[in-house]
Amino acid sequence: QLLIPTCLRDLPPTLTSAMSCASVQGDEKLVIIGGGPTGSSLAKHTQKMFNVTLIERREAMVLKPAGVRAVCTADYMSPSLIPLTNVCPKGKVIRGEAKSVDTAAKTVLLADGQSVPYDYLAICTGGINMSPAEASGSSIKDMIQSWTETMEKIKASKKCVIIGGGPVGVELAGEIAHWHQEVKVTIVHSGETLCSNTQPLKLPKKNIDKLTKQLEERGVEVIVGDRAEADGEGPLTMDRFGEHKSLTGQRTLTLKSGRKVECDLVLWCTGFRPESSVLSASAGLADKVDERGQVKVNKFLQVEGLDTVFSLGDCNNWPETKMLMTSMSYKGAEMIKTKGQCDIAMKNMDQHRKGKPMVEYVGNAKMSLKMMITVGETGTVWGMPEFMIGAKGRDLMTQGLNGDFGHKIKIPPKVPPRKKA
Repeated sequence: QLLIPTCLRDLPPTLTSAMSCASVQGDEKLVIIGGGPTGSSLAKHTQKMFNVTLIERREAMVLKPAGVRAVCTADYMSPSLIPLTNVCPKGKVIRGEAKSVDTAAKTVLLADGQSVPYDYLAICTGGINMSPAEASGSSIKDMIQSWTETMEKIKASKKCVIIGGGPVGVELAGEIAHWHQEVKVTIVHSGETLCSNTQPLKLPKKNIDKLTKQLEERGVEVIVGDRAEADGEGPLTMDRFGEHKSLTGQRTLTLKSGRKVECDLVLWCTGFRPESSVLSASAGLADKVDERGQVKVNKFLQVEGLDTVFSLGDCNNWPETKMLMTSMSYKGAEMIKTKGQCDIAMKNMDQHRKGKPMVEYVGNAKMSLKMMITVGETGTVWGMPEFMIGAKGRDLMTQGLNGDFGHKIKIPPKVPPRKKA
């Protein structure tokens, strides 16, 4: 049995199943399903407009961009979890699981049988990255435990293979190389270049080359255009990797090319599953979800055919590369002059209830062509000012996002990067 890190002692008391705070402004009820960064941001910024209820099964908001670091160092576990008490201080937070929606009665049915009425509904359920950086469990204790178990596997490894060279796989490789410099890391990616799966974003070759160089300078071996197909126990399919998306023990991987790679830890970092079951399980609403499992939305971010139901973030099918900068509303957005889905949805809910014309969400053409990918506490960037590289790489946005929700944290000192090879 692994011990929970000492950082757990600094976390606030466990949330009750439902928390009511100060009185709210506005009589109309806004129910938000999903307390990730997008849903929590919407809850925070609509408290003066609506009587807000946030439904979230987890005890804390998980900062997913920081998950790749949370599995490498205990110092970043609690900063990656923002207590829900900080998210919606003037509204109500229900810790529970939304099972279905009745649009005729305008209610959300929870797993415990509770029925929550709404005037406006926002589905912000996000999705699941198929990687070890995805926290398991719903309590703070369980999520930290899941990250701790993965961290212990990484610390015990000498040769680690990461399957998948998309943004999550690349950032995890960079974090392991930064925090556990004794571990030899290899990325195996089936695409012809790293991050070839960031559609509709097309990353320039010069920046792919820069990213590859930074990884190799830190001792990471990059294998592209090849696929890890099997080991001594059979085909390498995702179902073999379990809840923490990892395989431990000495083994030899066979790649599609016939190449052999020795390792003692394999981490699965490929694939994303949108979470839209609350609609697909609802009577008459299954057609609101597309073949990829994403919620269908129109240009106003309303769920198709449902005027008072909106969907934001990773779970909707708006055609853009999903990033925090294009979904939530936060202080840093003013600096880069972008309006995310959260900003537009807030505006449109207010306009709709006032009977005024809504505004179209067109995305941000400038932001949709940019992506920050970190390599430890340094990183590479697509078309952004250099100071923003350090801003993300230094703490993976934990300090700024905690601050946005009134939760002050201290980040640990920098760790010197691996010397260039």
